[in-house]
Amino acid sequence: MFALVRLGVAGMLVTSLLTGSARADMGYSPPVNVHLQFENLDDFPQYDFYLKYGIADGNPYFGLRLMKVPSSGMFKLEGEGRRLTEVILMAVPRGHAVVPPPKSDSTDWLRATQSHGLQTSQLKWKDGMLDNYECPTAVYQINIQDEKISATWIAGEIPMQQWEKARLVIWSGLALSGLIVALGLFFNVRWFLRRNANAGFSLRRTKNGNV
Repeated sequence: MFALVRLGVAGMLVTSLLTGSARADMGYSPPVNVHLQFENLDDFPQYDFYLKYGIADGNPYFGLRLMKVPSSGMFKLEGEGRRLTEVILMAVPRGHAVVPPPKSDSTDWLRATQSHGLQTSQLKWKDGMLDNYECPTAVYQINIQDEKISATWIAGEIPMQQWEKARLVIWSGLALSGLIVALGLFFNVRWFLRRNANAGFSLRRTKNGNV
């Protein structure tokens, strides 16, 4: 019976250690894995569309990028790194030259509208800002009117993070270990009470036999 208690306690100790490790990993930033889609670019054939952003393991503003947007379908942001700047959609007249990103840290290039171009504000994810922490997918609807461009978030999802999956498994292990400990204690207490009851009954029988 005590084996159940020992097993449960051991399980709780192991899962507690893993939980501490998972909490430490919560500050870990995964590689950028943002997927985007712009649904109605074909409605504006007079424009080429680009994304402006920065991506790097260190300061992402030192890894500025200019990515041409595919005309249809979901696509992944190009580049490697764990940190991401704001992501901005730019439209320029079809075939028009664009200014490439500088090699140095330059928020001016990222945020300034290029000659003859249109530019959105930072892309949003639902009610918040698009960032890499949640590794989202996002679908946008484009609108160009009065020489202004906007991108409206219309759909997307946030997949469960690896550390969230690990935490779910760990807490499930803790709950199972706690259940094992509780069952072990219950059966041990029950066994102890029965043993004492049987001992008392045997003692009374012995006393009655000696009378």
